[in-house]
Amino acid sequence: MIVDPGLLNHINHRLNDHESEDDIRESLLSTGWDALHIDAALSQVREARVNTTQTQKGNPEIFMPRNHERKSALSGRLSVHQYLVGILIVALIDSIILLILHIGYQTLPHTPEINTIFFTALLALILFNVFTLISMSVRRLHDIGYQNTWALFLFIPALNVVFLIYLCKPGMRGKNEFGEDPRFYGIFSTLLNR
Repeated sequence: MIVDPGLLNHINHRLNDHESEDDIRESLLSTGWDALHIDAALSQVREARVNTTQTQKGNPEIFMPRNHERKSALSGRLSVHQYLVGILIVALIDSIILLILHIGYQTLPHTPEINTIFFTALLALILFNVFTLISMSVRRLHDIGYQNTWALFLFIPALNVVFLIYLCKPGMRGKNEFGEDPRFYGIFSTLLNR
């Protein structure tokens, strides 16, 4: 049986955190994985751990597929949790930068050079936000199973709010045409246990 590499990686990380196989199995069953795939994955992880222990030269990235690397900012997938945390991080960065710009603008003299600097900084911040939102939305669309072109709804007033809410819909389980299931990778999966 071919086992999802994301599932292998997820199980390996949880075992590294000293969780029991029974707890991992129950957790995966409750999230929709079938018992046959879980048992096959647990067996493969057990076998790989024995081989790694015997050779003492195991590759720590054995469970991370090489094709998980994103090729561009518009490729790959993004889970709902990663999307929402990303939006919060961008909002926090924006707030800090806008506060600094506001304080600077209030305290510095209003010369043409200073005004140009502030205008350029605001323009850079707007471009950063647009690029980040498009990138995150396209990867979120990939997780749901849609093409990049649906991101054009971001530029239609009123529909863009509905579109952003729609992006919070749960994504497809397992691998799809856009890549591996993002719920098993990165710091978000560790923090959120997804």
